[in-house]
This record gives sequence, structure tokens and C-alpha cells, in this order.
Amino acid sequence: MKKITFIFLFTAITVYAQCNTAISSGHKHTILIKNNGTIHAWGYGSSGWGALGLNSYLDITNPTQVGVLTNWSKLFSGSYNSFIIKTDGTLWASGDNEDGQLGDGTYGSGNVSNVFKQVGSSSNWKTISASTDHTLGIKNDGTLWAWGSNQQGKLGDGTYTNKYIPTQIGTASNWKEITSGLQYSVAIKTDGTLWAWGLNNVVFNNPTPTQIGIANDWKVISSDSAGLHTLAIKNNGTLYVFGTTWSGGNGALGLGSTIFVANDPTKIGTDSDWQSISAGFNNSFAIKENGTLWGWGQNDLGQLGDGTQVDKLIPTQIGIESNWIMVSAGQRHTVALKNNGDLYTWGDNTHAQLGNGNYTSTITPLFINSCILSNEEFEKPKTIFYPNPTKGIINIKCENLIKILIYDNLGKKIKEFEPKPQIDLSDISKGIYFIKLISDNEIFMNKVVIE
Repeated sequence: MKKITFIFLFTAITVYAQCNTAISSGHKHTILIKNNGTIHAWGYGSSGWGALGLNSYLDITNPTQVGVLTNWSKLFSGSYNSFIIKTDGTLWASGDNEDGQLGDGTYGSGNVSNVFKQVGSSSNWKTISASTDHTLGIKNDGTLWAWGSNQQGKLGDGTYTNKYIPTQIGTASNWKEITSGLQYSVAIKTDGTLWAWGLNNVVFNNPTPTQIGIANDWKVISSDSAGLHTLAIKNNGTLYVFGTTWSGGNGALGLGSTIFVANDPTKIGTDSDWQSISAGFNNSFAIKENGTLWGWGQNDLGQLGDGTQVDKLIPTQIGIESNWIMVSAGQRHTVALKNNGDLYTWGDNTHAQLGNGNYTSTITPLFINSCILSNEEFEKPKTIFYPNPTKGIINIKCENLIKILIYDNLGKKIKEFEPKPQIDLSDISKGIYFIKLISDNEIFMNKVVIE
């Protein structure tokens, strides 16, 4: 059997065992996945929500591991529930189920699961988006599914009748991205077209997916799960918004004034280097290609993280760091990851949603945790790779090297190389990846950061 060694290199050899790789915030809770396949949760546990999946209805003040399983792959928070996909493609859910939004066939006032339970028997789930009371899903075959409340026709099946198990929407098999707001749903197809249904300022009580405009270059979308506005990025890196805000002119649309309604996708500013987005409750966040973090909208509890409690009407840079890779906005708290796996939170903490061990709020990003070092930290293995982080070029030293493999942070192989002293990863997006070096008697594997 080959020996497996885990290494990580900056200027010297350092070994990491567990690293934060993905986050998702609900209304007042957050779930996180580490590269070892474990799930961690914290925040609001009272009022019978059960969204943490920890078999408890208590607030959890620190990131706490959910169970002992290590085969969790993708995670998605709704307002009051959580969904996780395992490496085998099965879907699991916990939290509020009053309208059947967990998809287990049950519903009713007080219907809650405080542990993760499997949703149906399908093993080909690709992605999920959950709102306050309805849920969307795409399977690996590109088909679209929905369940939960169907008020305003937001499930998209042509009716206004609630569905308590995943129900296929139409027959199309080219769905790519989904996002769910409070009263509506939005999706992108593989051809880059944008679609919406339900009730918002673009579609009005429309119970079937309807194309928005004629553009076919949409790339990324994000809606607040308990709100009314949606952010979108096109292939050219430009940023758009449509919908409305809850409380008027707090700047959540980012259009430079107290405008609170955008009836069509409207461009925000002129920049064309936006990379990722997260729509929160009356606020918005985005990360640029250079790793800088930007926020705008309601800021009464410091949820923008800029050190003030003043609303921002246009995208405003948060701090000066340029190593952010992921941000997730909750109701009035925000969670983000840097490219080294460090976890930061800020904003309201009345229900322990910041995970800082107490109930103290903060108006600037607060460091929570990073990777956990293994006891092999000071070994000097014969196999090394550098630099790390890297702009793309990685030098490799490995005796009797057989193969080089690159995986994304969800465990999917994205690159494979024959033995060589140097590889080029500059054609993949910035973020956290894993490199596996296979030699004739050892397998070396660890995190690599692409800046």
C-alpha cells in the first residue's frame, strides 16, 4: 500500500489537516465544510428551527462539527434550513419544514427536523437553492426540480399548488444555475439565457419559467433567500441587479441613489472585473477578480463590515485585503473566506451567528479560525511543490513521480499531468485547490492556492 503524505508550502514546508473550503449563511445561522468532508454549523438554534442539524434547539456560539461523517461535498443554506449533498450525490436536509421545503413529503405548522435526513433516493443532485419556504434543485442531467410553497407560482410547474417532494419542472435538461428569493425563482441555462418565475418586478405571478430579455451571456446569479432582489454577473465581468428592497432606499441595489426598484436587469457601475456575488437581506456583496471584497446597502448593524453603521448606495470596498475568495450574506451578518482558508464573520450576533464564542456583534471582519495543523508540520519530505500561493506556475520536486492531479475544493478532478518539473494552472479561476502527486511508493496531497 502506498504511503499518503499531506504537505503544504508557503516559503517553508507546512502541513495542514483540515481547511475551511466553503460557507453558506442562512437568516441567522451558518454552515461550513472542510476539505476533510466534515460539516460544521453555528448560530440560531432556538424557536424550533433545527437548521444546524445538531439534534438541538440551542444557539451554538462556535463552529461545531455536525455528526462524524466525512463524505459531505456541497452545502446550501436557506433562511431557516440547510441542505447538503454528499459525495455519492444524495441530498440531505434539516430545519424548518412548515411548507414542505425539506422535500421529505411532510409539512405543517411545527414540522421541523433538527438532524439531517435524506431527501428522496436520488443520487445525482448537482446544486440546490433554498429560500424561506421553497427549494430549487438541479440534477447532474441538467433537469430542474422544485418543492415547498408555491404561492405566486414560484415553483415554476404551471400551478400554484404546494409540492412536498422534489417535482420536475418542465422537460428541459439544460439548466445550469439557480437562485431563490422570497417570492420568486431565477435560473440560467447552459446557453447563457436568464429565466425567472413567481412574483417580483420582472415577472408578475408567472408560474412557469420565462426568459428575461434576449441576452445569452449570463454567468452567475444570487438572490436573498428572504428578500426581493437579485444580483447577476455576465461573462464579461459586468454586474447587474433587478428586483426591489424591503425598506426603501438603503442602497441594496447599488445604483448610486435611494432607488429601491429595478424592473429590468440594470448595470451597476462600469467595472468589468466582478467574479462572485452574494445577495443579503437589504444588502449585497461581491468579490472582484483581484480578490478585493465590496459591499453595499443596509448597514445598521455593521453587516457590511466597513467599520461603520452607515448605509452604502454603491459598491464600497471592505478593507484593503485582496485575498478574499468567498462571501455569504445572511440576514444581518456576513461570513467570508480568504484564499488561505481563514474564516471571518461580522455584523449582528444576537443569536451567535458570528461563531465567535459569544453574543458580541462587530462592524469589521473578525477572524474566527483557519486550517488545523497536523503533527507532521516539521517533517522535511523529499517531495515539495512551490510557490504556494501561486499565480499559476508550480514547481515540483518528487522522486519517481508518476502522475500529477489537481482537484477543486469539492473533490472533482479538473487537471491531470504526466510527470514534469513544472505545471501551469494559470488558466483556472482563483481559489483553493488540491494537488496530488503520485510516485511509485507514495501519494503526496495537499492544498494549493491560486491567486
